Amino acid sequence: MEQRIIKFRAFEFRTKQMRNVMGFRINDDGCLTWNAVEPGNEKGWQPMVTNHPEYTQGVIMQFTGLLDKNGKEIYEGDIVIMKHPDKDKILAKFEIVIDFENDCVDGWRSEQLEVIGNIYENPELLKDEVTQKNKCNDLQKND
Repeated sequence: MEQRIIKFRAFEFRTKQMRNVMGFRINDDGCLTWNAVEPGNEKGWQPMVTNHPEYTQGVIMQFTGLLDKNGKEIYEGDIVIMKHPDKDKILAKFEIVIDFENDCVDGWRSEQLEVIGNIYENPELLKDEVTQKNKCNDLQKND
């Protein structure tokens, strides 16, 4: 059995930027501090607290281990679409919620999906008639 790659990315609330995560530690108070870096600047990391009740600085998203039809990594919080194979019609659009039981997302093979954004940088993408419920387990397929 092939081992799944474990990695994370972070969305920083203050700068509204996605960052790569290089590691984390658990502080004495039980809060997590993540070492987040700007993409392309792996030496310029900064600590980012994610679960403190008073000063949470961002949110962490885990890599699913799957790639979309274009080879782009799929993370939880990503917004993906699936188009009809013979037409240019979008059949479904939904937020990724991690479920590691299969190499698919609620019955869709990952190579059928295309990442078009994420819920933090592109929340408007979930506000149209094609959008499904935000849990893949509740996905309803449109024809």
